[in-house]
Amino acid sequence: MELDLTIVRDTAMLGRVAVQFKEKVATVGIFGVSGAGKSTLLSAIAGLLPSSTGQLNWDGHTISPATTSPLLSLVFQRPALFPHMTIGEQLHMVAARPLRRLSAVSDISEGCQISHLLNKRPHQLSGGETQRAGLARALSYGPSVLLLDEPFSALDWDTRIQLQQYLRAWQNKHDVNIIMVSHQLEDLSAYCDGLIKFDGFEAVDFGSSDQVLQRHFHGAAPDEQVSVIRGKLLEVNSESNAVALEVEGVTIQVKSAITHRGHGTFILHPQQIITDRSDGVHPSLLNALIGEVVSITGTQDGNKLVGIKVGETALLAAVNKLAFERKPFVVGESITARFGVV
Repeated sequence: MELDLTIVRDTAMLGRVAVQFKEKVATVGIFGVSGAGKSTLLSAIAGLLPSSTGQLNWDGHTISPATTSPLLSLVFQRPALFPHMTIGEQLHMVAARPLRRLSAVSDISEGCQISHLLNKRPHQLSGGETQRAGLARALSYGPSVLLLDEPFSALDWDTRIQLQQYLRAWQNKHDVNIIMVSHQLEDLSAYCDGLIKFDGFEAVDFGSSDQVLQRHFHGAAPDEQVSVIRGKLLEVNSESNAVALEVEGVTIQVKSAITHRGHGTFILHPQQIITDRSDGVHPSLLNALIGEVVSITGTQDGNKLVGIKVGETALLAAVNKLAFERKPFVVGESITARFGVV
């Protein structure tokens, strides 16, 4: 996914956004402080600020703010539904593929939990019902790219989870890409595989969800090399604030993990990892992982960065120049990486 956009309202240039995801992403979340320009960015992508320039390229689709794209649907935080039409009439009006319109509207209405609202008009709906109806109308349109502005903000927790599950299934079935704005980082971390941190109409950080959230919460710079470690949540000690995670079959104790829905994620800076040669027997030390050296690169100060693979987990450890010269590591050898209760 590549987005290069200059945001212009009337004649005033508000900012420029240039992001390119190296890995394939299907859902990108945007977060930031109030007034950062997140909703304005969605409006520009959707062609509602036609003076803006640039384009969005995503899986073979190109969308320009200069023209309204038939590939795209936008759902505002407060959806603008037609007041004189019932919800059912609005869904049928926009539904793609007329021959399949009845079944599509029926499936989407059930998934968005609005089947009982189809004969009602917008003024008869609550805030949460209006939000679900707006989403259902956007899905009925059959877009290739869906823009969502705070789509779950008016929903209770159980309904939010159910709607996220339905949206994920619908997205996978129809091969749709989604950009989602939200203040709820738990929504974005659970749903999005890529994130953009927005501030002052600029993307100040972007990348995979885990990496961006870790940098956001732990203060790492966007270009800083860190290890992002994810594990199954085993225990939370309320007295010490320590969290026990299972990482590659090993129990790890940390205090800085972000926990969400049975998992925890934390980062390690290269200088926090101590490396030793391994005989293949797992040590009795706290927070020790056995892996394989997969890369060795030099730094400007002459030290080494050693890449380590532990199952599916990638680590990056800093090794002092003098220590490396005394006992150099080689790619392919077994290595123990250990660290404190960070």
